[in-house]
Amino acid sequence: MNQFKRAFATLCCVIGFAQSGYAEGTYLYGISARAIGRGGTNVAHRDNGALIYDNPAGIVAVPGNGLVDIGIDTLITDFSYSDPDNPTTHDSTISPLPQLSIVRRSSDGVWAAGLGVFTPAGFGQSYKLNGPFPFLGPQEYNSFGSLTKVLPSLAWAPNDRLRIGGTAGVGVTYTSIRLPYFLQEPGPTQGAPVYLDLRGTGATFVWSLGLQYDLTDVTTLGVTYQSETDMKLDGPARVTIPLAGTARYDADTEIVWPQSVAFGVKHELMPFHTISADIIWTDWASSYDSFKVTLSDPSIVGFPEVTENFPLDWTDGFVFKFGYEVESEGLGTFRVGYVHNDNPIPNNTLTPLIQSFSQNGFTAGYGCCWADWDIDLSYMYAFGQDRTVENSDFIGGDFDNARHTNQSHAISVSAIKRF
Repeated sequence: MNQFKRAFATLCCVIGFAQSGYAEGTYLYGISARAIGRGGTNVAHRDNGALIYDNPAGIVAVPGNGLVDIGIDTLITDFSYSDPDNPTTHDSTISPLPQLSIVRRSSDGVWAAGLGVFTPAGFGQSYKLNGPFPFLGPQEYNSFGSLTKVLPSLAWAPNDRLRIGGTAGVGVTYTSIRLPYFLQEPGPTQGAPVYLDLRGTGATFVWSLGLQYDLTDVTTLGVTYQSETDMKLDGPARVTIPLAGTARYDADTEIVWPQSVAFGVKHELMPFHTISADIIWTDWASSYDSFKVTLSDPSIVGFPEVTENFPLDWTDGFVFKFGYEVESEGLGTFRVGYVHNDNPIPNNTLTPLIQSFSQNGFTAGYGCCWADWDIDLSYMYAFGQDRTVENSDFIGGDFDNARHTNQSHAISVSAIKRF
């Protein structure tokens, strides 16, 4: 990897370091402190910069002439894994996730343009576990993947009720996987034990389209389509074959972040009291069927080239988000919310590499004005039902009779400056 690619991969790690803690699959429940406080609902709102990601149509209706929105979500995870060879082992991590957006409206309020940098998705686990034969003793089981999006956006309001917006930008992914592994693909090498250490970086075009419509003066509807992000990653790999040695490879990895459709509604119950709900469908079945890795050009003669598919077999799912906020004169804005997720991961492909099975999230938030800034704070607690794997689909028996737990906390803060 040349110097530029090394710097690029490091930047992706810094910006996109995300654990799969409070997540709909590998997507976060929310990327704005303001939205997270009200259960992650944002599709029908118009009050923050994360709309560039959640529904770009809303940026043409933000108050004033535009805004700058700077935020950071701090994710605190507490996962665990156990199997017959390993007592309960915890993976606890603190991960900062920065977000940045800027929106500018035209003087007549008909057009708006924006630019946002967000980390909406990621996964990552790190365990030291007793490996299977022939990898005896403590072994590293590490995974990391992040999706960072840089999104220029444009929105148009053809009349007082309808708003249309979209984004067209770039998605950047960095992945790293390190673990003892048995090759899965049918053929002469199936079942062969290897220690796999690979990394990859890639970028591709991404886009979205959103609509908002004011059904009445107090009710707004919204819908957003997020494109699939099909990544082709390249990077180095090291493969260790017991008793044969370690070879360097060129690794090509295919990872697809799924397309999604989100529907939202916001309704003012009475002055200063607002409820909102979002429903998101995510196409996990098409994208997380497997991860494909091709290892070529081995540094040692006799080591085979390998094409491998990590089985996933995820299923499509829905996320339901509900939020309530009340503005109290002189005291600020108080928010609460709830999230429910149809978890997409089947038991037979659940591993300690991706433990993204949170199903419920409870949120609270508070916002106030300080000088010329709107300051928002939020907290989320998310958890999933304990999962037990009896017979894993992975050849080799490494993940059989395993137990997984998942819970996490997220503390978010953002500052919005309006023009």
